[in-house]
Amino acid sequence: MGLAERIRSTRKDRAMTQEDLAHAAGMSLRAYTSLERGEAVDPHISTVRKLAKALDVSPYDLLGEEYVSPKDQAPPPPDIEGEVRGGLDRFLDMEDAEFLRVLETHSNEELVELYQRLDAKRIDTALALQDDETNRRARRDFSRAVSRGMMVFITLGQRGVTLPDPEEDQARKLTEAVELLGSR
Repeated sequence: MGLAERIRSTRKDRAMTQEDLAHAAGMSLRAYTSLERGEAVDPHISTVRKLAKALDVSPYDLLGEEYVSPKDQAPPPPDIEGEVRGGLDRFLDMEDAEFLRVLETHSNEELVELYQRLDAKRIDTALALQDDETNRRARRDFSRAVSRGMMVFITLGQRGVTLPDPEEDQARKLTEAVELLGSR
């Protein structure tokens, strides 16, 4: 059974109309029916999350048995601290389902660090693209850094975590440095 069939079956089990589910998930009816008919074969993970929330199921229930819940997976999740410090390529290259497991199995502090590293990668690749618009690797990395960063941002928001404002943080550090110098 594919994603479209699982969504349709779960919707019917909940006695919801297509209109009800589209509205509850914040989607247009046209986008939803396209998904349920199987015309949209690779929806964005945020769409799957919205549908799962509206249906009161896990995204993994909709994605199917080929996706293993983080609680049931045998191998340990990637070590964000070690992986991020060593480079972001692993996070940029992994499939959405695997990245979702990373998001669900790591602490808020680890995800804030990952978000900051992804944002730095986004800025670096944007600068590389300014130098060479034809750089395919920079285009791919930019796109993935943006989408992965958004996934982390949404996850942290759902957990009630507010990301530190870099400008506010920098202003605070400057103020502390001035105060420290003034006290000498």
